Amino acid sequence: MESTISEIAEGVFGRNFVLKPEQMNSLITLATTGKDVWMQLPTGYGKSCVFTLFPLLMSKPHPSQGEEKGSLSTNDVDIVIASPEALLSAAWKSVMTKSDFCGKVCLLCFDEGHCISQWGLDFRPAYRRACEVVTFFSGTPTLVATATATEKVYEDVKQMLALSPVMIGKLPDRPNIYIDVRHVTDKYEEALQWLLSEVEERGEMSRKIIVFTNSLKTCASIYSWIVSNVTTKTCRHDTEQHHVVEMLHSRTTPGKSKEIIAGISAPGGCLRVVIATVAFGLGVDIEDIDIVVNWGLGNALTYWQEVGRCARDGRRGEAILYCFKRSLSMCGDSIMRDMATTTACLRATILSQFHLPGMIMSKLESAQCRGTCEDSSQCRKCQCCSNCRLMCKSSAKGDELC
Repeated sequence: MESTISEIAEGVFGRNFVLKPEQMNSLITLATTGKDVWMQLPTGYGKSCVFTLFPLLMSKPHPSQGEEKGSLSTNDVDIVIASPEALLSAAWKSVMTKSDFCGKVCLLCFDEGHCISQWGLDFRPAYRRACEVVTFFSGTPTLVATATATEKVYEDVKQMLALSPVMIGKLPDRPNIYIDVRHVTDKYEEALQWLLSEVEERGEMSRKIIVFTNSLKTCASIYSWIVSNVTTKTCRHDTEQHHVVEMLHSRTTPGKSKEIIAGISAPGGCLRVVIATVAFGLGVDIEDIDIVVNWGLGNALTYWQEVGRCARDGRRGEAILYCFKRSLSMCGDSIMRDMATTTACLRATILSQFHLPGMIMSKLESAQCRGTCEDSSQCRKCQCCSNCRLMCKSSAKGDELC
């Protein structure tokens, strides 16, 4: 079966495309056992490949990338993608009650499945109600795909969908991202001086940076501080030039949001720094972000999702979490409080919440420090996190990255 799956994958994604073991295992499990599957894989790992290829595997066509869209009325489709809000409409329910349609459905997939849970990131009430669709397709396997679900979220979604799924999972580790926790006062003018210098000195050649804040007020304050303190012409907003710094939050208009996302996504573009709230999140896929900054403690699930915006193309990236007394006292998330106070590995601390029953515990990239490394870029301890870096005994490890 692996050869058949590989052949179909190459037909869809091009020659030399190779499925990862977890993707292949998910497809084979669904196809040969008919059991439900919980697929928890890191952001950018290719979860969508599974639900894209599965209907093609079951019907065994050989589509080209330029194949035209089919029609629901003639059942001339391989994949139907719908929002949970749409599935609740009378029009969709009338489609799902037709036997000729139901009989052709080979898989139900809940992408971003953590949204079903009231304990999950980006909980959507409509998504929870959309679970009703499983009643229309008894005997059809269900695939839940997500990157960030805790055990509490996992158990909640299982109960909602009445699943006893096969677990195919991998810790959402991003070993190419250095995790840095810094203890500061709440004066961002002091802690973020390096960011102001970056924009001032390098302008349109600055590294790409996203700064996440916990409130619109803080977002606007940091943004205003930067643009009012730089003298480089292209960074100032009293000119008609393209901007190096922008801010994005829940009150940003859709048109402006689209412009900002396009600007920061463009390779070699002028826009290099975005000050944002959580509004700059789900669905945004930018490959070449160099640094993600979190100003203050928040929710652990949100934090790790935001860290995941960094270095998606595999480059070395850095995630900096700034902890100050007020944010620590107001934080109700035990994992984030641990991140702020632990002397142990920060990567292991945050990833511990994503280990689910039945998931194989993979070894983290931060191996034991050799203690004699001559180059910190070759030491996994030095590349892991700021706590592990302190444990490294090498005199060559150097200063902080930023």
